[in-house]
Amino acid sequence: MPTSPMSAPDAPSGHRATGGPVWAGGSFIVGDGGEEEVFTPKSSGTITPASKVGGGNITIGPFTISGGGDPMETARAVAREVESAMNRLMRGAHTDSEAWDT
Repeated sequence: MPTSPMSAPDAPSGHRATGGPVWAGGSFIVGDGGEEEVFTPKSSGTITPASKVGGGNITIGPFTISGGGDPMETARAVAREVESAMNRLMRGAHTDSEAWDT
């Protein structure tokens, strides 16, 4: 287990604003660009920046959604794309049958 590079008892064990390993009993400076926060875990683990979580593209049939890591926002983006495609399909079907007012 790594030890603190500083000798003062209350000194932080390190900075993890960009992620990295943490260990039980260590105190790490973290933050999202605003006010820094001190994180003191009870067990070892890893700090992962939100920009590195999830993300990537999700492809469902003809739809490709660029995810940003927030599952709810991704779900909303998928719903918007599906609704938009359905509206285009319905407009086309109704226009062919002259039932859609444009």
